[in-house]
Amino acid sequence: MDIVFTSTGQLRVERAQEFNSLRTLAPEDTNSSEMSRLAGPAGYATECASGDVFWVSRDWLRQQVGSSPADRARLEAMFTYAEEKGWIGQNGEIRSHIEWTTVD
Repeated sequence: MDIVFTSTGQLRVERAQEFNSLRTLAPEDTNSSEMSRLAGPAGYATECASGDVFWVSRDWLRQQVGSSPADRARLEAMFTYAEEKGWIGQNGEIRSHIEWTTVD
């Protein structure tokens, strides 16, 4: 699953039915402070920390996946896996690695 952070500060999900990975694609000309400033108030994420980690709201991800019971179950399984790996933040958000790239 890819979370795409656009140059206008919006997020969209691509590959929404792929639950074996989670990454955030961000524009090369955006920094982590800017991502935190834009994404936090919108409810996408709590923060962008340490330059390469984006903490994403699980509730926001649930809204993006859709209503299919199978997809919901796979998303919850992804959350469980993240918990086992220690990739869940203090407020329940999920850790996503940032890849700095060219984003449309």
